[in-house]
Amino acid sequence: MPTDPNLQGLADSESFAVLHICSGDLWAGAEVMLFNLVLEQRKQGIVPAVVVFNQGILHDKLIAETIKVFTIGEQNHSSFSIINEIRHLIKTYRPAVVHTHGFKENILGSLAGMGTGTASIRTEHGLIEVETLKSKLLHALDVITGFFMQDHTVFVSETTRQGSSRLLKHRCTVIFNGIEIQPLSENLAKRSTHIGIVARLVPVKRHDIFLDAARSLLRETSPDTHVCFHVIGGGPLEESIRDACADESQIKIHGHVNSMMSIWEMLDLLVITSDHEGIPMTLLEAFNLGIPTLVRNFGEIAEILGQHQASIVVDSALPEHFADAIRIHLNTPADAKKNQIRNAHKFLTDNFSIEHTTEQYLNVYLGLKQANKR
Repeated sequence: MPTDPNLQGLADSESFAVLHICSGDLWAGAEVMLFNLVLEQRKQGIVPAVVVFNQGILHDKLIAETIKVFTIGEQNHSSFSIINEIRHLIKTYRPAVVHTHGFKENILGSLAGMGTGTASIRTEHGLIEVETLKSKLLHALDVITGFFMQDHTVFVSETTRQGSSRLLKHRCTVIFNGIEIQPLSENLAKRSTHIGIVARLVPVKRHDIFLDAARSLLRETSPDTHVCFHVIGGGPLEESIRDACADESQIKIHGHVNSMMSIWEMLDLLVITSDHEGIPMTLLEAFNLGIPTLVRNFGEIAEILGQHQASIVVDSALPEHFADAIRIHLNTPADAKKNQIRNAHKFLTDNFSIEHTTEQYLNVYLGLKQANKR
């Protein structure tokens, strides 16, 4: 069993403990959000612990922050074994809430919690891509366990809620992702020569739109023009994207980057071309660091950004429309770019602080705990 003598504090009757469950195989938006949430929960007096199925970046970052972590490796545990391990943790350490993140985690975590009397909640971080028969069956099981075995669903955006199964909407809340807000730097609106997309290399992120827009713009410029396009992130499409861009010197494929600060310091414009999103953590990071953004209209958040003049919003999936928008940005005066950056940072501060996100989650937890006492 994944026990540790240092973890007995979870069972302290005076503490409010939350057991999060996350695969941990990736370091993407859901994992970044969970990491931010767990750190802020500790600041607010909650006792968080995290079950991971893989010792990846999330595991290492949590350990470095002395967050309690239970590793149940999915490589050497069957699903049945994982359920038993989680069930043992719930019974031993008696968290007030089990909080799952991801469809596999939802299924295994909800089954493990059956009959324990522990409140169970899930966060839907985005819409699920359901294409194969196996993925359809797993999605159906995910929805069924959510309806019958979990007490509440949190959606990270109204768009995510609207696109999800009606069975998950009967007990639900929309809570935006949050981030630790930093003071806005005075060094705003750089030269706009480094334009990037930061996303996992999977079809839904639509890197093809970004790359075709980049090629269109590069055909208009002379070879000595210092404009460079960057693709940051790993995933199943990495090899094909590298091959397609092998002869294009002004398109750089970085792959997965563990330490993103050097990338953020380089980028002058972040582009988001996804078919759909919840609340992209990369967007919040860009707002926080004073990086202008250009986003495809993926839902109500993008529309609000346009209304607040916090981002350039493209109501299209056509690469030429993205190329036009990037061209407009390149030719925008520095003062106008600075205004957009300030608008974005204010929008971030007003809506996406991790303190407010954590308080909203705590309200949901407390409501479930109170309901379980009746």
